[in-house]
Amino acid sequence: MTPKIEVMLNGDQDLSSKLNPRVLTCEVNLTDGQSADTMSLTLSNFDGKLAKPAHGATLTVSMGFEETGLAALGTFIVQEVTKVGAAATFEISAHAADLKKSLKAQKTRSWIKGETLGAIVNQIATDNQLTPAISAGLAALVPGPVYQSVESDMHLVTRLAALFGAVGKPIDGHLVFAEKGSGQASSGAALTSIEITPNDLEGDFKIGAKDRPHRGKVKASHYDRATAKRTEVSEGTGDGPDYTIPRVFPNSATAQRACKARLGDFGRAEKHFTGSFKTGDNRAKPGAVLVSKNFGDDDDGEWTIKKVTHSYSDGYVTKFEAQTKK
Repeated sequence: MTPKIEVMLNGDQDLSSKLNPRVLTCEVNLTDGQSADTMSLTLSNFDGKLAKPAHGATLTVSMGFEETGLAALGTFIVQEVTKVGAAATFEISAHAADLKKSLKAQKTRSWIKGETLGAIVNQIATDNQLTPAISAGLAALVPGPVYQSVESDMHLVTRLAALFGAVGKPIDGHLVFAEKGSGQASSGAALTSIEITPNDLEGDFKIGAKDRPHRGKVKASHYDRATAKRTEVSEGTGDGPDYTIPRVFPNSATAQRACKARLGDFGRAEKHFTGSFKTGDNRAKPGAVLVSKNFGDDDDGEWTIKKVTHSYSDGYVTKFEAQTKK
């Protein structure tokens, strides 16, 4: 199969015919929201006729094969361009265009009147000209007083996502706030689960488990206004050490959800799975559920894809990083 790459500049200039003979490497890293999507591109300028890309320019990248077609991998804003003299190359670094300047600007404000998580995410999305895509099960939660003190909207979204076991990420014009492992796309629609066997992978795959004690219960407290007392809730029945979330929540549902999220984080961290799909298979998407079969031992089951790396050079390879679905 013949690998192919297409690049659009600022949305309307097709650079493919100009750049294809010059693209030495291109790597696109797509994540589940714990960090920004990134792109790195190395171009040959052997004849000195290639102009240095401008900072702030947008590059829309698609990769695939001439025989099977290309997949759009995203639009990225040029952050840094390094000219390498002896090698006559440009090394370009870029981050996802949806990570707007407004999302990174520090703000100070609060939500203290019992606003739901859905209302908070909706406001942040609206403020940044994004369409909210939040899971129904998360939208109704009341997180209690939320303070944003000299903090960016992106950092706040990431912080709230970590608290409730969610993925918080701007992508394709949406602000996604979805439960980890739910397999939700940027539009809010479900992603198709991907079933694989060892025959679907090439090279060495790795499945590993960390040597750490299983957690027992995860506990959290909420303030019960009816009794004017703190009431404790918990999640889990393991025989390991218990963990207590230090924050006091405004109601039982929110405290229970936080316990479930933290217990899931502990479980997901116990086992990891990395590998490369066979040439031509680019089904992997961050957040999608991976179902492993025929791997033997206790390695068959469901995984959540954390990161997908698309690499183009002499060939085209799609790699993934996943962890146990909880």
